[in-house]
Parts: sequence; structure tokens; C-alpha cells
Amino acid sequence: MATWRLAANNTHLYPGARLQCLDTPGSERLAAGDAVLLEFADRNAVPARVLQAGPTQMTIEVPTHRTGQGAAIEARRWIVSAAWPAQAGALTVRARAH
Repeated sequence: MATWRLAANNTHLYPGARLQCLDTPGSERLAAGDAVLLEFADRNAVPARVLQAGPTQMTIEVPTHRTGQGAAIEARRWIVSAAWPAQAGALTVRARAH
């Protein structure tokens, strides 16, 4: 299992939020069980994990945390897929997973 760094374009995740993989693209792909370090725009970093991963999308579980300004964010699961238009390492949050 690997640990991946993903940078978010905002202080929290929501449908439409963009993520950028900060690791060098290669033949490896995010896989179920992998650890993720989400680095938000306010420089807050939150550990998360990949619950499910398939060829076109994955589900990431993000624990309860606080933004850099102290706002409480509940634990959530997010469906994430490759961004469109395609760009190396770019991902888009599609929806909350239930």
C-alpha cells in the first residue's frame, strides 16, 4: 500500500472540487487501502484513505477535521474520478458516497 499526496483547490471538498496528485505520475495507480494526505488550499493537511478504486473512479474516506480557520468538517466519503478535460494527475470530486 502506498501513501499519496493530493492537493485540493479549496479549504474543503465538495462536488466539483479539483484535486491534483502531487506524486510523480507513473504506472502506479491509487488502490483500495492506500493512504492519502489531502493538502487543502489553507495549508491544512488531513490524512485520508482510499476505500474503493476502479479503472474510472475511486471512493476516498476523509475523517472529521478542521479547516485552517477552525471550521469543523464532518467525516465524509467522496467519489473521485479523473478530471475532464484530461490532465495528468488531475482529479474531480464527483459526489458524496453513502
